[in-house]
Amino acid sequence: MKTKLLGLLAGIGICALPVQPAAAASISFSTSRSGFDDDGPLAASAAFTTSAGLLSVTITNGLSPIQIRDAGQTVSGLSFILSDAPGTLGTTSASGQLANIGDPGQAFIHNVPGDPVRWLGQGPPPPGGTGSFSIEGNTITMEAIGGGQPSQMIVSGVTTSSNASIQGGQFNPFVIGPATFTLALSGVTAATTITQATFSFGTGPDFSIPGFVPRPNRGCRSARPNRGLRCSSSLGATPSPARRLKVVQHIRRRAYKRAGLPPSARFCFRQRNG
Repeated sequence: MKTKLLGLLAGIGICALPVQPAAAASISFSTSRSGFDDDGPLAASAAFTTSAGLLSVTITNGLSPIQIRDAGQTVSGLSFILSDAPGTLGTTSASGQLANIGDPGQAFIHNVPGDPVRWLGQGPPPPGGTGSFSIEGNTITMEAIGGGQPSQMIVSGVTTSSNASIQGGQFNPFVIGPATFTLALSGVTAATTITQATFSFGTGPDFSIPGFVPRPNRGCRSARPNRGLRCSSSLGATPSPARRLKVVQHIRRRAYKRAGLPPSARFCFRQRNG
């Protein structure tokens, strides 16, 4: 009976072991600028995943559709640096919703077949142009612009507030993002990471802005009782001037009390000690 029970428990233990997924690593970069130009704000993100022999990147325009007014706000390129040599390039793929955007004042979006292959250096039949794709050392550059009229630039959507550079048809089709690209690279492993990323915007490109790795916002917490506030992230909430003043005043009151200073002597104490 004891032998049978041990065998049953062993079987249960084996069944309870989770199936381990293939090793992969992920990292994301973001960028944003407000009031950068008359075109309006800029924002984008890129989420990378690396595994054995494979790199995937998903590019998103971070603006809301109502913020997109001009083609200069479209995401048109991404350049990034790998921590390891990429090795030999194998098969590539691209996916994303292509769409023609209609006449000014209508914000008409008509989905069209195809994939955003210009980002991989390919292009639609004439009169469409080709994009640009290159690997130089550890740097990979992908652009929807290159030869011929720009197209396949990434937006999140559009509204009637967008101008003729969006709704005039000259840069159709756009990508109603996000767009995902997969590269087979022999040198990439699950330990490979992205050390730097730069986003390009517009048809020139008009702007190129470095990305950063967002850190989690854990808000602010008290570092020690009655010792002020400390933020766990540079992107976290910053105490307001009024809140900082209250903290300083509280610390001063405690210092006065410890020093045994009467109220009449506290002004002179501040004058001497700040």
